[in-house]
Amino acid sequence: MSVPRRAFFVGASPFTLPAMEWLGWLAPALGLGLVALASREVGGLFRRWGLPLISGFLLCGVVVGPDVLGMLSRPAVERLSFVDQVAIAFIGFLAGAELYLKEFRDRIRPIIWVTIGIAAWTAPLVAIAFSALSGGIDGIAGRGEATVLAASILAGSILIARSPSSVIAIIKELRAWGPYTRLVLGVTVIMDAVVIVLFAISAEVADVILHGGGEVVGTALFLLLDLALSAIMGALVGGILALILRLANGVVLRTGLVLALGWAVFWLAGYIRANEVAIAGNEVLLEPLLICMVAGLFVSNATRRRSEFHRLLDRVSPTVFLVFFTLAGASMSLEVLARSWQVAVALFGIRIGAIAIGAFVGGIAAGEPPRRARILWMSFITQAGVGLGLAKEVALEFPGWGQELATIIIAVIVLNQLLGPPLDRWVFKAVGEAHPRADAAGFDGVRDVLVFGQEGQAMALSRQLHDHGWNVKLAALAATSFEDPKERGLEIHEIDAVDLETLERLEGARAECIVALLDDDTNYRICELAYENFGTSNLVVRAQEPREHRRFHDLGVVVVDPATAMISLFDHLVRSPRSTSLLLGLDAGRDVAEIQVGNPNLHEVALRELVLPQDALVLSLRRGDNTLITHGDTRLRLNDWVTVLGSDSSLEEVAVRFEGEALSRPFLGTRAR
Repeated sequence: MSVPRRAFFVGASPFTLPAMEWLGWLAPALGLGLVALASREVGGLFRRWGLPLISGFLLCGVVVGPDVLGMLSRPAVERLSFVDQVAIAFIGFLAGAELYLKEFRDRIRPIIWVTIGIAAWTAPLVAIAFSALSGGIDGIAGRGEATVLAASILAGSILIARSPSSVIAIIKELRAWGPYTRLVLGVTVIMDAVVIVLFAISAEVADVILHGGGEVVGTALFLLLDLALSAIMGALVGGILALILRLANGVVLRTGLVLALGWAVFWLAGYIRANEVAIAGNEVLLEPLLICMVAGLFVSNATRRRSEFHRLLDRVSPTVFLVFFTLAGASMSLEVLARSWQVAVALFGIRIGAIAIGAFVGGIAAGEPPRRARILWMSFITQAGVGLGLAKEVALEFPGWGQELATIIIAVIVLNQLLGPPLDRWVFKAVGEAHPRADAAGFDGVRDVLVFGQEGQAMALSRQLHDHGWNVKLAALAATSFEDPKERGLEIHEIDAVDLETLERLEGARAECIVALLDDDTNYRICELAYENFGTSNLVVRAQEPREHRRFHDLGVVVVDPATAMISLFDHLVRSPRSTSLLLGLDAGRDVAEIQVGNPNLHEVALRELVLPQDALVLSLRRGDNTLITHGDTRLRLNDWVTVLGSDSSLEEVAVRFEGEALSRPFLGTRAR
């Protein structure tokens, strides 16, 4: 017996519109582009206020949407449904790519137990709670018990989702690592795959509930067939992705092809449903998000293109999420939210309780200590991309009541996103696996460097830095003897051990840079203490063993390998002698300096507007953790570090102008001197 399938709304897209209707699509697309620019600024404000970035995007979308300013009308939002499809496909690729199985082999047993515990408790409890609370949602309760049951099952499956990107960002911020961290990361990543599969099953079950079906056994068999076909399609799409990464040159071309492939997956699934393609009398139903997740999983685990794929996803994801979350906010119904906000708050609380029970039960079954099992739930509250993607897919696949369900789920996700990150930070610190970087001390106008060494190289480096105007302290082991350096203005401090007390006595917190030229273990101890307690902006070590490089890199340390440094230097001198000589300061009277922008008059001033000395050239700009290659339109901001090449006198002039606070106006002009 043929089972009627649920309606799948593919929507208009620029790929399927007749030529005369392009203008009807172009207007909302341009409007969304302009709104996204404003949304990016709002998200930046939220981040500076310590709030989630996506909350800013969603709020901006709500404000410009049909229920407030009306800049994006309801028909315009519906016309842009293909943007949702592209973004949801991208989220699927991202979820699959994060699931790199080799990274979790050593913790696979506890990961499986905790995942099962959370899924087994959260999905049914949330579904039961939604069913009990559905009386407050007129658009769902008014459609009958079948719709309530279908919506409850879908809500239960969606609210299991986690947010790998948020957890990974917090882990990097705290430099957390250890058994607990690996467990949390493994469960978070694997849960995204689980929730996508559960959603596919739930959507099939919801369809049968709404439209009726044949025998239970037959329906279950064809459900498994649909999932198997989706997995096979996912592997094929993964192969196409790998081919794109291998053959396509350039970020723009690769990005366009990957996004187009994601949309094509949705188009194909919609085409098969619309044309009622059937096997043995049962219509085929492909789940596009599951296909995309399997494709990302395939590329990450079965090809050699994992690193390229991750770089592409990392580069594109900020723009995709910006547009997707803004459009999600615009599609929310404030009328529905006003009527059912109590339901959203209640689901938020019930979800947390269900996760707490499931995480504890799973943690105990996995052999985790009871103390950790009791607080494990705190690491699984945050939601973002996959949850929102599934909510939007419900709105697409179940027109009518699907948008109301999506609005409530998005409200719950926002609440989870507000509470989750602070709990994540607390619990990583509580289990002792967080090593947060301390806040770096502000620049006090004097460049301080602390050098640890016990040989001639340490003394030679200290002298050269001193000659360039740095305040140098040379820390040497007590057994070390240097020639008397007092005539050079250097300070030598004898130390017996490397510990926090010693670094504090040497005023390590004031140092803009710490250089370690001792053995690898001692160098690492110095860098770790400085990273965690002082937030030193620049750490440099000479590492003897190549295998030690990774742990230094994890601290953000600049590693100099004696075995390769000299070869690399000569290589650059042979291939580019002039530029290498300039950058290394080998030309008399010319040097490179890093200068911090302290003059408030230069904030948001473009480089082309500055009148610099003729022999001064701005090479790059460091803003936070990002390094920018500069051009004329690059705008300075307070506290930027600017790398400048020039003569000694020009560098002094630029330093005075960049750093000075007494200047009445920036040094601007229409032409260079």
